[in-house]
Amino acid sequence: MGRLRVWFWDSRAARMRLLVFGVVLAATVVKLILAATTQGTNDVFNWAQFAEGVRRYGPIDIYGHRFRVGTHLFPVYNHPPLMGWMLVLFNKLDDLGIPFRFMIRVPATLADIVTTMLVFELVRSRRSLLQATIAGVMVASSPALIIVSGFHGNTDPVFLMLTLLSFSLLVNNRSASLAGLAYGGAMSVKIVPIVALPLLLLLVARSGRRRLYEFLAGSSVVFVVLWIPVLLKRWTPFKADVLGFKGYPGKWGLVEIATKLGASKHAIATLEGSGRTVLLVVAAAIPVLLLWKRPSAVNEAFGLTFVLILLLSTATGGRYLVWAVAAAFLIDVWAAVVYNVAASALLIIVYDRWSNALPWHWDRAHASDWVHREVVVAGIAWLALLVVALLALRALWEHRPPPDDSPDLDSPQAADLSAVG
Repeated sequence: MGRLRVWFWDSRAARMRLLVFGVVLAATVVKLILAATTQGTNDVFNWAQFAEGVRRYGPIDIYGHRFRVGTHLFPVYNHPPLMGWMLVLFNKLDDLGIPFRFMIRVPATLADIVTTMLVFELVRSRRSLLQATIAGVMVASSPALIIVSGFHGNTDPVFLMLTLLSFSLLVNNRSASLAGLAYGGAMSVKIVPIVALPLLLLLVARSGRRRLYEFLAGSSVVFVVLWIPVLLKRWTPFKADVLGFKGYPGKWGLVEIATKLGASKHAIATLEGSGRTVLLVVAAAIPVLLLWKRPSAVNEAFGLTFVLILLLSTATGGRYLVWAVAAAFLIDVWAAVVYNVAASALLIIVYDRWSNALPWHWDRAHASDWVHREVVVAGIAWLALLVVALLALRALWEHRPPPDDSPDLDSPQAADLSAVG
């Protein structure tokens, strides 16, 4: 009981933890109000049609079917297996009178609570308590996350939370099998976490062969239960629509830079086509190199995976900006603040135009391509993200000293000292 009391209150770290938790709860209320009172973006309506598809075909046979309402053709269903079962649950809740447009935004909203607290603890393990508190408060109150989780209506924050949870369990020598389950869950939400797999495997392998087997076993359970039925029955449409999904082309990052430099249509098509695979390999390999060379830079290496996958992305989507909101704080708190501000400003500007209203009057957002002003702000956000990536790479040749703060009463260092005493 004494140690539990310390964790909750009787230390400076505990009080800062409660502060961060209070901020994220306040943000959660805002997100839930948005989810309950607004219609959201096109994605909310797309998900609603996918839910109807699950009613008709089931969570496995839904792959390969196209959905049309009147003259409107909805995007093809392109989500990994766990999402179909989520829609089964949402359909049952919808039958009980809980609006679908509310439910589709609840998982991301709840995921942000876990993400916030994980970021606080991970940053605190390597940096000062002040920086950890700033990181936690900024993630908790991030307008980018409020917009994407509470208003937009998608699942990106869920796979981010699950991947971060898997990393946290491994880096703190907790259950490797639970880490495997979490990672398997993340991959079953979206394919993007594949970028973090090589780093997670290196991290767990370094802690022993047994833990590596436990991690693989946990991931395999998810794969067998969720993926095998789909792969056996619907492999062709699953391969084309989920594994082959390229995202939506647009005005972000390398593609926009290449366009401004006068690259040919063929060069841009190559960048958006086969070039995507090369960029994915780069985004996965560089963090592994960083962890291999500097094991002490484990936070930076993990954060770099999601920073690079967004930095090198050839697709455009406002919700993609949240991929790096939490990850950037594991690299450098102050640079992450700048990125968070720039990304949030971009989303506010974009969604204001899409909604034809100021934020407090948002209801239905009609998505469209970014206009010139938004592309300029996107360029600022991309440059801020580039700075974050460069600061992570600096760890390849620079040893970072430990934080100046003395260990807190509830920190792992303090626990070790207590055990020695």
